[in-house]
Amino acid sequence: MTIHYGLHGSRDDLLTEVTNMPREWYAVIDGAQVEDVDRKLASQRFVHTPLYFEGTDEVAIANGPFLVMVPDPSVAARLIALTADGPSPVFWSWAGGDKNFVQHLRRKAMMRIPPEDPAQRPAWDNVLFRHADANVLATTLEVLTPEQQASFIGRGKVISFYAPDALGLVVARRPIDLPKVERETISFTPQQYEQIEQNRVIRNRRRVMNYLRRTAEYLVSSWEDEKLYQEVCEAERLGLSYGLLSEHAHWLWAWLFVWTEREIAASSDIRSAITESGYDPDLMVDHLFDRTIEALRV
Repeated sequence: MTIHYGLHGSRDDLLTEVTNMPREWYAVIDGAQVEDVDRKLASQRFVHTPLYFEGTDEVAIANGPFLVMVPDPSVAARLIALTADGPSPVFWSWAGGDKNFVQHLRRKAMMRIPPEDPAQRPAWDNVLFRHADANVLATTLEVLTPEQQASFIGRGKVISFYAPDALGLVVARRPIDLPKVERETISFTPQQYEQIEQNRVIRNRRRVMNYLRRTAEYLVSSWEDEKLYQEVCEAERLGLSYGLLSEHAHWLWAWLFVWTEREIAASSDIRSAITESGYDPDLMVDHLFDRTIEALRV
């Protein structure tokens, strides 16, 4: 699969890529990313259907993927606007008709990953494949073998989406030499799954970078992405050594790390307060962040 990444692409660029795809167009939107997505799609008169099987728990259906028909660019534009606060829908160019596409996506709802205990291998664990989440898909596509690419894309010609916390604008075009494969669940080798996990870590770091560019703009606006990435990595390393676990705590710690120009990292008092107070380190960082914000407002 030929995958093009546009790290600085915008949602406007996505609309252009979608309109350049061969017809027919479809979009897959993740209910976990857009609150009450079924009602919102219905109220705006999108033609859509849930991809989880009928009879599944209603909450699971609501938080799962929905297939949306995209007959023209105006519908694509409205879908992109609907997801403006997060990952875009995943747009497909598909040649096999609506019914076949629904069946294809439902078959790809699961994937097999290596069990955590190496002693259990070569057994597999079956888990949900959230391919409707653009950030998840971005970190998965690049590790697929040609056979896995063929299994995933099926009769698709192009997949386009915007993954703000991963690779930005992604356009994956079907190569002409993909092998023919049987309909099967994609199984990831331990090496592939390790790479996916590494991609996930990088994705999370990019999310922290985006957060810092929004909330500490005057400090980091002149920094290249490479420099900011290095600062985020160092803040993460130090945060882990302090026992920080939650994503929220790591985000706040990265902000404090950058805001103080690393001075906070040199403070033995801060380190002791976080690691030796007897309280949850995540809560201590939350408290430290609140105190800093209060001080800045004086």
